[in-house]
Amino acid sequence: MSMSDYWENRSEKEYVYRGEKFYTITPISLYHHRRSFIVSRLLKYIGKQQEKGDIILDYGCGDGWYLAYLARHGKYRLYGCDISPGFVQRALLACPADVRLADMPEGRIPFADRFDFVYSIAVLAHILSDEDLRRTVADIADHTMEGGHVFCFESTSSHRRQGPTWVRRTSQDYVRLFEEAGFRPVASEHLVYPLFTLYQLTAMRLIGRVFFRGSAEERQLAMNASSVMQKLGDVVVGLDRLMSFFPIRLTGNTLFVFQKAR
Repeated sequence: MSMSDYWENRSEKEYVYRGEKFYTITPISLYHHRRSFIVSRLLKYIGKQQEKGDIILDYGCGDGWYLAYLARHGKYRLYGCDISPGFVQRALLACPADVRLADMPEGRIPFADRFDFVYSIAVLAHILSDEDLRRTVADIADHTMEGGHVFCFESTSSHRRQGPTWVRRTSQDYVRLFEEAGFRPVASEHLVYPLFTLYQLTAMRLIGRVFFRGSAEERQLAMNASSVMQKLGDVVVGLDRLMSFFPIRLTGNTLFVFQKAR
């Protein structure tokens, strides 16, 4: 299965949590925590680096949630693209009419515009070939204004690891690729996970193996969609708030901000 087929298939695996549609295979309470972190940093760096009216691209926009959020919180010219036509259609439903959206069947940015700010969230780790990733970063560079910024949030590791649909590269791998494309790193942060991460990484995996069927992804999707598992996750998160002074620092998710040379 090609990656475009994989994401097209994922775009059809819809479930509801707290009245909102989701497609993620990340445990849903953990995804909420991660999304809150990303949103706060995205607004911080857009506000720090950009001016209202600037042109912003969501590279790998998925269902358009981040674009719709930015449309509510700023006066930007927003664009989004994704390799899955199914996700682009969902983004069209989620976003205001003035957000420009397009699919990219060849994996290349489908707009002639150059952007002041490009962000990419959990996309680059799903480009399996290093050469394809190098071409992707070069394509992003070609579509970024001189002095413009690129914001990336990716799963990283202390050493390279690979699965059927993902690659865990090191932080240094990403820095080197962007430097080769004419960027310089200006910021990086690691996501600090709360204590309930232990429940997500241990108890949920055991529950999935015992009570759910299919591949690891299929089991996680089924657990995310299960009202019983959603309520159990909410209970664990609620208990964790009582112990929020025990964060677990993991380097498995890294946020990068790069600036293109002037």
